[in-house]
Amino acid sequence: MISKSKPDVSFAQAAKWLKRDLDETLGTMTPLGEGEYNAVLRCQTESGRSVVLKVAPKPDCPVLTYERNMMSSELHWYETIHRQTDIPTPKILASSSKGDPSGLDYFLMEDLEGEPADRRPRSDAESHSILLQKTAAMASMHRIKGSGYGYVQRELKETWYLAIESMIADLLEDAEQKGKPSKRGMRLLQVVRESKAVLETVESRMVNFDLWDSNWLVTNQDSDAKLTLIDPERCFYGDFIGDFVAFEFLKPLAKKTQTLASYRAQGGLEWILDDAEMIRYAVMTGYLALIMEVEKHYRYKPGMAGWTRNVVVSRLLYAQAFSMMKSVRKFF
Repeated sequence: MISKSKPDVSFAQAAKWLKRDLDETLGTMTPLGEGEYNAVLRCQTESGRSVVLKVAPKPDCPVLTYERNMMSSELHWYETIHRQTDIPTPKILASSSKGDPSGLDYFLMEDLEGEPADRRPRSDAESHSILLQKTAAMASMHRIKGSGYGYVQRELKETWYLAIESMIADLLEDAEQKGKPSKRGMRLLQVVRESKAVLETVESRMVNFDLWDSNWLVTNQDSDAKLTLIDPERCFYGDFIGDFVAFEFLKPLAKKTQTLASYRAQGGLEWILDDAEMIRYAVMTGYLALIMEVEKHYRYKPGMAGWTRNVVVSRLLYAQAFSMMKSVRKFF
């Protein structure tokens, strides 16, 4: 998808990186995937090797506060997932972690076979297998505990309340920077402050918060679909309940019966759907709504597909979040 944040990467620049980092000569380079933030390119070398090059926005490109230094966060989470889970992920081959004269952040990783799960036609049996694998991976990530709360590329906070309040405040400031203040975002922040007692009790767990089908590669193995997780750049330490937003999208949490049953069957964390969990889920739904509301001003222009999608989806998410908040009246 077209986005203002994607940098233009020349053939010569990519060739320089491949030669220096992998001692390979670049043969061809083509865009890869439908990412909307980084540039992602498939690089075929003259030796026949295929690798993926991912390049972050230029340093002077306006991005959301939490997106600053996000490539370092992605590398951190790839390493964490590799070290603490059995979730398949691509192998990182090289990166600009020590800085590059071009000023661009990038990394190179192995090019895996498969196609994004959102593009793959599948039978009911395969859909069930994919759900089991996704919820098993989610449960595995949720067993990872953090020493603080929030994004690792930002300063971690002592409680989830302080972290989510700061995360929302950052987005509201990002909106102000574009001259587009968010009334619904301010309402969300007020709800968070009124729910302090609930949010302060949340344990710090790894939250992916981006478990859409587009971030899973599917390959065939032993007559079954096997998943590989990609793009863990938007992970944070916080409330694991936020990951359920991406499953059975826009359904009320209580009606996500397939997801909840699969998650429990795969050894997910124990929890009950009471008023406190409803508020926590509503806050995470509202947080995603605010991200989508504000990021359109940084990535797209009116009339672009991404702009239209963000307008529609953020409106639906806000409606769901505020409806849930109103239903739990004892907190307000």
